[in-house]
Amino acid sequence: MQKRSVVMYNMIFPIWLILTPLLWPPLAFMVGPFALLIIFVMIFGNLGVDWLVVRLAMHWQNVENAKEKAAAVLWRVCLCGFAADTIAGLALMFAPRLFSDSDWFYHNIEKHAFYGNLFESVWAVLYVSAGILIAAVAIYCFNRFYCLKRANLTLRQTRLTALALSVLTAPWLFLLPTSLLY
Repeated sequence: MQKRSVVMYNMIFPIWLILTPLLWPPLAFMVGPFALLIIFVMIFGNLGVDWLVVRLAMHWQNVENAKEKAAAVLWRVCLCGFAADTIAGLALMFAPRLFSDSDWFYHNIEKHAFYGNLFESVWAVLYVSAGILIAAVAIYCFNRFYCLKRANLTLRQTRLTALALSVLTAPWLFLLPTSLLY
């Protein structure tokens, strides 16, 4: 009888997957109270960062009642940020399955991006950067066309606030080498 071993190939993506609101209840029951603690810390940390970015972006544009307007859109901004990060993470995780027969893709991108040090391959950095760009564009679009509608901002203010959110809250942790975690 062969002994099975468990290998965790990517430790960063599951953190973003845990943050997907649709998966919270099943994961909480499967993993236990520690998962709930992680989820709550990440939710409130993300809420704090999102509030700070929205508040400062509105403050720099001299928006009247910036504090109230930032509070009015905070939950939408936070949830749409999680959705954008999840979309980018899923795109990064499932794209290699399209190229599963390609040795070049495995040796130049997948091996470095998912199993080791990302910065050992320029192709892996470009691949993960494309995922971050996908998330940033999604964050911008979600905020520009949906989240910031309640704030009653001018078109220019909406665009600049959405741009600040997309640049400052993009999932930069995707660039963290997974080799540091195991």
